[in-house]
Amino acid sequence: MTNFISETYIKNNSPVTYNIDSKDLYSHVDTAEQVHIQSILGSEFYDDLKTKYEAQTLSTDESTLVQYWIKPADLWRSLALALPWIHYNLRNKGFMDNTDDNASHTGFSEFKFMLNETTNRAEFLENQLIKYLCENSSLFSLYTSQDGLTPPNSENRFDSGLGMY
Repeated sequence: MTNFISETYIKNNSPVTYNIDSKDLYSHVDTAEQVHIQSILGSEFYDDLKTKYEAQTLSTDESTLVQYWIKPADLWRSLALALPWIHYNLRNKGFMDNTDDNASHTGFSEFKFMLNETTNRAEFLENQLIKYLCENSSLFSLYTSQDGLTPPNSENRFDSGLGMY
């Protein structure tokens, strides 16, 4: 099934540069959608939107939901999930730092800061998605009337802590 976001969407709408290997980044989109986006939408609404998105049959309201609320949340959650795997590689000798002869490698504290900032942005956008769905639930009958195994999430949550400047 097609994901809501593409590699091009990620690279055009985030600080990710075009020299990042697409496999290192895009492999985390499925996880972000299945774990985070699906838990917000509920399994039935999620499956319905994915099917319509792939077939290009979204209603105007659904298209707005996907374009302005789901895609940004999906992008930043995917990036938050990918960052550790971009920073480190799992090899036969264990976890190794990704280093390049011409690049300056950041330390763990800088990496942790970037991961925290990315996760905070993902959580903020997920909460905005939840708020939008709750305020506009009349537009999405399947969101409020699901019988599936995964009910929609309507709680605000922040798990990674907040950064102070």
